[in-house]
Amino acid sequence: MSKPIGDEIGRGGQFKVYESPGDRVMKVPNSLAESVVVHTEWAGDEGQATASAKQGLGFRDANVPRILRMSARYPALSVLLGRPRAEVDGCFSQDRVSTLGEVMQRNKDQAAEWIEKFAECMHDCWRFGLYDYLLLFNCNYGVTGDGDVVFFDFGEVSDFTPFVADAIRNRQWEARFESYEFLSKLVPDKEYRRILGSRVTPVRFNELWGSELDDLDSELLGPRALRDHPEDVGGLSQRIVARACSEAGRGRVVVSDEAIAELSNRPWGPPSALEPVAIAALEISDGAMIRVEDLVS
Repeated sequence: MSKPIGDEIGRGGQFKVYESPGDRVMKVPNSLAESVVVHTEWAGDEGQATASAKQGLGFRDANVPRILRMSARYPALSVLLGRPRAEVDGCFSQDRVSTLGEVMQRNKDQAAEWIEKFAECMHDCWRFGLYDYLLLFNCNYGVTGDGDVVFFDFGEVSDFTPFVADAIRNRQWEARFESYEFLSKLVPDKEYRRILGSRVTPVRFNELWGSELDDLDSELLGPRALRDHPEDVGGLSQRIVARACSEAGRGRVVVSDEAIAELSNRPWGPPSALEPVAIAALEISDGAMIRVEDLVS
């Protein structure tokens, strides 16, 4: 790792968290065995925990590298996510913050104001095409020294427009038991519903969703599954690789027709799922063309 690590200060389903110099933390990926231990503590059933751990690590491996690249691309998003920075071996560093749950417990008379700040943070995430479907207000969000709410645990998010639109239309925030139970102990039910019900709406979603993204990132949000439109795979692949080369200061690399044909036959879901595969192929390729043998599953 590129930076010294201090004591372990936390462990979740995807990462171990260590102290790091400069009022930062270092997040180190869990192994499957480590993740199963955490999920067993949560679920109590090892069989269920193993399945949940595998799913969670799959989400981590798909989401975190992509979001770290986006954070480097968009300075405002970096601030919103606690200024994460990719390190070696799948690790990343981040500003150290207090969890929103800790702050709300210490300031119970201001709990409603913190929920409002959480809603503002959610809106800011929408601007960059990120939707937190876990909605664990108390432990996945933090408060900076300046009193800003940041989204620091972003290992499980969705950027697929149809899924997110449905979640908001169906008022998914009401059904998240873990968050609702925590918040309802601090804020009257009516006040809680007023704050989020007036903010987490289809109208605001349509206004904000992806509004701060460039053209390529906007296209990667959807709104349709890529498997239904394989004709889009070639153009998206070339644009993803071209941008990655530009950001890395690398010369021009193109995707071969054979590689595009192979990619076009895969059962893609959200268009954004193509990006990590294309970038992984670019990292494997040692020439000016990505070939079929450079592709990973």
